[in-house]
Amino acid sequence: MVEEDIGKYVVKAMDDVRTLNRTIYVRPPSNIKSQMEVVNLWEALSGKTLQKEHISEQQWLQKIQDENLPWEGTIAFSIFYHIFFEGFMLSFPISHDNEASSLYPEVNHVDINSYLSRFL
Repeated sequence: MVEEDIGKYVVKAMDDVRTLNRTIYVRPPSNIKSQMEVVNLWEALSGKTLQKEHISEQQWLQKIQDENLPWEGTIAFSIFYHIFFEGFMLSFPISHDNEASSLYPEVNHVDINSYLSRFL
């Protein structure tokens, strides 16, 4: 999402009685991608193959327990574990009537393909 898209949804929600005293999420289904899906999309758009190193969940957890890792690193690796391995940021369900692109299908938002194409 880009700032302009968020602004469009905010303006729409301000005058909508359906959103009164409710949390509205901006999470268009077309933009929900895994990290690997984003990497694959970038490779397709750019025509380049990126060097990837796959790390298993067990390897990541072992890194957190590394005695030589400073405490800041332990905290960072722990947070990233919850985000990348557990899907912490997107692992909660939201109802169709609490998602902005469902409430306002007439609003055109920047999809992930268009966003990444800006960097080519």
